[in-house]
Amino acid sequence: MRESIAKRLLPEDLVKLSRFQESPGARVAPLIREFGLAVKMINLPDSKSGSLVYDPNNGAPSRYTIVVNKGHTRTRQRFTAMHELGHYTLHRRNDYFPFGDNTDRDNLAIYLQEQKIEEREANAFAIDGLVPFGRFMVEYEKDQNDWDRLMTLFDVSRPAIHGRVDEYWRLRL
Repeated sequence: MRESIAKRLLPEDLVKLSRFQESPGARVAPLIREFGLAVKMINLPDSKSGSLVYDPNNGAPSRYTIVVNKGHTRTRQRFTAMHELGHYTLHRRNDYFPFGDNTDRDNLAIYLQEQKIEEREANAFAIDGLVPFGRFMVEYEKDQNDWDRLMTLFDVSRPAIHGRVDEYWRLRL
């Protein structure tokens, strides 16, 4: 986990993430439940990947549900679920959900710069959670040309691996 994100997480949250990262490609739903959230797979329009929704009746300790598009690929679903968990862990504060219980901001006419930053942070949380950079470096250095092996190992998409490869070479230069 990048330092800029890790320092904002609770110590017990870091422990949960570290345990999850011990097994590349591990299922995301049990991790989400460990954080006290519910997970719901539903059919959504293809343009919608998922959202974080406050639901006082979902039975989860946090009362939040991560909704994921049932029609998307497994790798997209995993990224979306981790992205929404990133919002929950990084942006959980009283003013984060100023638009009521629905945290979906896609339909807002004004999308503030702060929210764009929060989206990038949630993306970074997702990729760091699914493809821990230290482990990625070890695996990538075994065979830099076998991206399919990396995609299978971490159970992520080619763009996710591409992003990690870019990061790897930026740090090397």
